[in-house]
Amino acid sequence: PQDRFHAVDAVAGAVVARAGPLLVVLDDVHRADESSLLVLRRLADQAPGAALLLVATLRDGGAPDLLRAPDAELIELGGLGPVDVARQLDALGAGG
Repeated sequence: PQDRFHAVDAVAGAVVARAGPLLVVLDDVHRADESSLLVLRRLADQAPGAALLLVATLRDGGAPDLLRAPDAELIELGGLGPVDVARQLDALGAGG
């Protein structure tokens, strides 16, 4: 456990210490292993004091404790229905 804590802290510290602003995008966080979630939680805790923006996508019910981080914000997106998909395809000229 002690080594794991130091490893998580080292990875998060290295990301935060980078020069200049940084955008980190993580997709499908609901499928992440526990070690990856620990790093993400540590980064989320440190993000408000750093030039760092974290964007994590996840399905309903995945990793809700990420919202406890300072400045965390949940943006819920709904899926597209058949009519919406058809509109998008028409807008791209691929509607057949």
